[in-house]
Amino acid sequence: MAKQQQAVVAGAPVVQNVNILPVAAEAANWGACEAIDTTDLLVPKVFHQQAMSKFVSDGLARPGDFCDSLSGAVLCKKENPLEVIVFGGYKTIMVSKFDDSANRWEFDHTVTVTPENAKEWASKPLLYEENGWKWKNTMQYNFYVLLPAMLQELPYVLSLGSTKSKAAKKLNTMLYKLQALKRPGASVVFELKNVQEKNDKGSWFGLEVAQGRASTTEELAMAYMWYMKSKTTKLVATEVSDSVSDSDPDSVPF
Repeated sequence: MAKQQQAVVAGAPVVQNVNILPVAAEAANWGACEAIDTTDLLVPKVFHQQAMSKFVSDGLARPGDFCDSLSGAVLCKKENPLEVIVFGGYKTIMVSKFDDSANRWEFDHTVTVTPENAKEWASKPLLYEENGWKWKNTMQYNFYVLLPAMLQELPYVLSLGSTKSKAAKKLNTMLYKLQALKRPGASVVFELKNVQEKNDKGSWFGLEVAQGRASTTEELAMAYMWYMKSKTTKLVATEVSDSVSDSDPDSVPF
């Protein structure tokens, strides 16, 4: 019988039995993981699906479902409220230009609002013309959230703007009230529920925000851990469109 051969690296001890490993080998942070921090990770967004959303077109979801922006996986079905724990946030301006040939607004780029540029962007009009193009600026509120059902996973970014601005302002108001009571925003679980809305152009799924149960000790501890990470490193959200046509960041059907 031929002898079993082993690959030996010079100077390295040979493990005779791979079923018996040193304790250090079972630690999480060694090898390639040592060089990875949160700036190397893409934080997915929660996409609230509409009739023109990509994952609806691909047959992965229905209008009203909440999906992972990277995988398209359904995080919460339209019939159920999406539970989120908020631990931070930031504002962006969605800049769109009007395409005369298509007769619609086309998303162009995103500007992150910072203390340095906040005054400048606050003074800009909602609609204006420049270089022969019609432009539109839309405020978007972005919340860093954990999903209680996926507590050990990466956090998500929940972006609310355009047709969901009212929901964003209500959520901001509830967070402010918690702060006034000396309670962190992550101390409660917020619920996002589908609301059918319409106007003379069409119908879509809006959101109703409600304050739910108190966060558990584990949920609050995890939110605090990610909050501290967000203060020292940049959590990079995926900037991908949720629309088949890339026409609108909210992907409403008009």
